[in-house]
Parts: sequence; structure tokens; C-alpha cells
Amino acid sequence: MSEKMIKFMNGDKEEMDAFLSVPDGKKVHNFVVVVQEIWGLTDFLKSVAQRI
Repeated sequence: MSEKMIKFMNGDKEEMDAFLSVPDGKKVHNFVVVVQEIWGLTDFLKSVAQRI
């Protein structure tokens, strides 16, 4: 699995950090956006992205 931190523009045109997790050797056609909680991007949220 390939994982890295990325940046994207939100609806208010502000830059936000995000965690990208991509399976190895597979074409990715669908995706799920996991949004940070009030406490930020936690290890739990990263684990959700890894399982999906």
C-alpha cells in the first residue's frame, strides 16, 4: 500500500492536509474521502482509510 500526506483545496478555497492511501498494483477508480475530526487527522482515521 502506498501512503502519503497530500494537500487539496476545500470548498472555501483554503488548503487542507489529507492522507492518501492507495492499494499496490491495482487501478483505483473509486474513492472515499475521510474527513478529519475536530482533533485533526488521527491514527484512527488513517486506519479507516487503510481498511477501505
